[in-house]
Amino acid sequence: MEKDITLPAFGSSMKEGLIVTILVEKGQKVSKGDKLFELETDKASYDMKCPEDGTVSEIFVGIDQTVPVGEPVIRLEIPDSKESEDFHIVRLSGLGDDTDEAVVAEIYYKIGDHIKKGSVIAEVETDKAAFDVISEKDGWVRELLASEGDEINNGCPVAVIGPEAGEIPSDIKKEIEGVSGESAELPDGFEVVKLPRLGEETKSAVISAFLCEEGENVQKSDPLIEIETDKAAMEVESHLSGMVECIVAEEGEEAAVGAVLVIVKTEQSESSISGEQIESIKQNNKNLLNEAKRSEPENFRFEEFGDLQEGQVNDSDVSQSLTVIPETPDRGETVPLSRVQKIIGERMVFSKQNIPCFYLNSVVDFTELIEYRKQVNAYGDVKVSFNDFIMKAAADAMKDYPLMTGQAAGDHIKLAEEISIGLAVDTGEALLVPVCKNAAGKSLRETALTNKQLIEKAQTGSLTAGELEGASTAISNLGNLGIDWFIPIVPPGQTSIIGVGRIKETLTKRGGEIQAKQVCTLTISVDHKVVNGAYAAQYMDKVRQILESPNENFN
Repeated sequence: MEKDITLPAFGSSMKEGLIVTILVEKGQKVSKGDKLFELETDKASYDMKCPEDGTVSEIFVGIDQTVPVGEPVIRLEIPDSKESEDFHIVRLSGLGDDTDEAVVAEIYYKIGDHIKKGSVIAEVETDKAAFDVISEKDGWVRELLASEGDEINNGCPVAVIGPEAGEIPSDIKKEIEGVSGESAELPDGFEVVKLPRLGEETKSAVISAFLCEEGENVQKSDPLIEIETDKAAMEVESHLSGMVECIVAEEGEEAAVGAVLVIVKTEQSESSISGEQIESIKQNNKNLLNEAKRSEPENFRFEEFGDLQEGQVNDSDVSQSLTVIPETPDRGETVPLSRVQKIIGERMVFSKQNIPCFYLNSVVDFTELIEYRKQVNAYGDVKVSFNDFIMKAAADAMKDYPLMTGQAAGDHIKLAEEISIGLAVDTGEALLVPVCKNAAGKSLRETALTNKQLIEKAQTGSLTAGELEGASTAISNLGNLGIDWFIPIVPPGQTSIIGVGRIKETLTKRGGEIQAKQVCTLTISVDHKVVNGAYAAQYMDKVRQILESPNENFN
């Protein structure tokens, strides 16, 4: 089978290139990755590497010849394979010696599309230039092995082109193994510990420490790994008993849900794990992380992953490991940040840079609410706080203003399936925001009871990841610290956040009479990508009305 190596386009504006050196001869056998020729454009120099094993059968150009993009330069004779002769693997090539990887900027075809020889199937970018990935064969796109946003290495398969129907040959599947789908299958007697599902929205975590070593015997439920998300620190336990054969990931590495972290040898076996299998697993871990990043909404990305496999740990098995700073540091002392604090800081910087916010203040008359709360707490079995009232009002108002539950996701806004509200809780080391799920469907008493339980769990470090996500807005109250009002930062993944100031007495004149009133300032920060100022103002006015008429709205 013959295959022409054409001049690739190194950037959308490139039309031609100058052949500087040809490094092979006619009749020479070449291997995948060998340099075939060097070329120059008006911007840079590039190397063209051999995409697969073969023999040089023709050289169509000479040194110092200018060649248009897409024109053949060298023809290879590829060993015949009847099984795969109608298929073609499109690979990333031509990045040069000092550039090993590129980011997939755009893919122009989808699986099932027909593509012609010479068509650009994808565009990739490096820190130096943009490159086109070109199909060298007519056919249909049977597999896409990279996605927009992926970081891929030089020589990495990008797509499989073949006939419209029929099974992909086994030798083609073998070539692309580990690039798409599951990682290489392990021998009998070996099992894996994966990063478990961490909740509906948390799709990745940073590995902060390994609590095991290779060669160490572990028992089921032993903690193996410490991980941290933007919300909490946790431990991942083993669902297996055996010997730690291999630690696949590294401390400080970010991993997606489903990524293999540790391989455990569960029974006596003469089999071993090859380096190729480990590399395949690592590549699959990288693909999972790319998929998780790519699937996040525009302002903060998330994606739904499948349920855990039977026997794996779940949220109820995950415990937090927050460390509280025991005492106030001395002046001049250097105070190290915990990983949780670093992650929270990074998320807040992300928010300020990527979420265009506007801010609204609303002064709410709490006079009737204060008296109503006294009555409720005098006879109820659960004490209701002002935060509970504000949360309930914020949730109920969203029934009339559903866009306040939305998240910007590309060219659309995704509304939440249920209205859930977070509550900022100071744990001593970090500010956690546990979430009251379905707050709009709860009574005031149920809201107060749920918040009481969440606060206790936050302070004792027993929150699960699922209890820290899903909020459309959150309540952050600094009134007990004497703050009149403040502008809170919208956490990534939320539409807004409401800052609550202190309740203070003020004098107002109504009907010629001066009255003393207890007022509180609520300040909402709102993602302008989701709602505009008028809509949010109407929403806050509804919150105000609910709070100022407690007898009508909380019975």
